[in-house]
Amino acid sequence: MSAYLKASPDRARRKVRDDLEIATAIMTYAIRKNLGGFHFSGIRIPWIIQSWQADEKLPDVETFATEVATFQEHLHERIASLAHNQAMVRQMWKLNEKTRQFRELELRRPETAIDILNKTADLVNALFNRNAELCSTILLQCAERRYSLLVELVSPDKSVKLPRLDALLFTQPKSSGSRN
Repeated sequence: MSAYLKASPDRARRKVRDDLEIATAIMTYAIRKNLGGFHFSGIRIPWIIQSWQADEKLPDVETFATEVATFQEHLHERIASLAHNQAMVRQMWKLNEKTRQFRELELRRPETAIDILNKTADLVNALFNRNAELCSTILLQCAERRYSLLVELVSPDKSVKLPRLDALLFTQPKSSGSRN
């Protein structure tokens, strides 16, 4: 994730956890407030989410990672908009921007991509079925998975060489300018 201080990995992890909790709280609140107003109009559900089944073999992650990460952003923004609160929507834009690289990284790891596809397909179905409780549970599970992955990636005793996580954690996102 980006836009976090270089000073301390522990502080950065706390800030990431805070951001994950804020995003989850915004979406959970919005779902509870107005799930009946949710629609997928204007959001293209990626082919892999439309056809994904839990026991399916994972295709090459490069065929879907960016598309699914972009879909997640659009979905998060649409969910936040249910609250009819522009401050919450703007906060979701900022959180999406800060977490974009991390979400793409987690989708490019086959061991996490399967869970992401399962949870994203489940969330889409829960939204279609207007099941607020299941939506909230899935969002909480996704936040916990992301935080656990972050802790794993920055652990000093990791044996696997990973992409430069510090570049994901400690760089400022490019300003989009169009959403402020």
